[in-house]
Amino acid sequence: MAGPVEQTGVIVACPRCGTEVLQKSMIPLGVVDSVISYVCMPCARTMTATGPPPVAAEAFAEPAQP
Repeated sequence: MAGPVEQTGVIVACPRCGTEVLQKSMIPLGVVDSVISYVCMPCARTMTATGPPPVAAEAFAEPAQP
């Protein structure tokens, strides 16, 4: 019978919550300016359950004319 397998790899901090996790266990969010952003599994679950943050109505407003 095999024993427990030691998890090895690079440990990084989640940019959202700061928890240190193995880089290979992080969840990719998407690509912005050719850079893939990742978060830890608990943050990804929270984002899935609650949805993205609301966008301010000003973002959809027409720019002011001079």
